[in-house]
Amino acid sequence: MSLYLTIFLALVVAYLIVRPHLCVAEAGQSSGKNAFGDQQERMVQVLHDLDLDFATQKISLEEYQDTKARLEGEFAELLKKMDP
Repeated sequence: MSLYLTIFLALVVAYLIVRPHLCVAEAGQSSGKNAFGDQQERMVQVLHDLDLDFATQKISLEEYQDTKARLEGEFAELLKKMDP
């Protein structure tokens, strides 16, 4: 049980570290579409890592489903911002 909690907390910390890099690029940045593309690639990588952690039984089904739903929601918001 404590192993699952440790892994879950590690995922949360990793997400909090990665999250600022997923935020919308600053207005002064010259290539807005490039910034969104980079954010999209990072989000896909985070989702892939989550799938891998679940496949290797590092996280429980409940943790996987909760985290994936939250990340997919954020990914959908990012895609909405990209669509003119």
